Amino acid sequence: MRQQNAEKRPGIAAAIVVHEGRVLTVRRRVSEGQLSWQFPAGEVEPGESCEGAAVRDTKEETGLTVSAVKMLGKRIHPKTGRLMSHTAALL
Repeated sequence: MRQQNAEKRPGIAAAIVVHEGRVLTVRRRVSEGQLSWQFPAGEVEPGESCEGAAVRDTKEETGLTVSAVKMLGKRIHPKTGRLMSHTAALL
């Protein structure tokens, strides 16, 4: 059942931002289980690419303007069943 509902929900796009040997993470306002730090991420909006969503959400969450470099991969989240994409990005 969870998988069917998840398929109707937008995917989640995350940006893996590397700058000067450091990786950008953001602290969640509300912890999800034990998770309190994550890569900048959010839902892919209709008509938007995964890479575009990763860039947009990074700007919204951090104020930083990044450029998508390469799609690193996609997977189905084991708990939510939602499609997750990860995009390499640079400042």
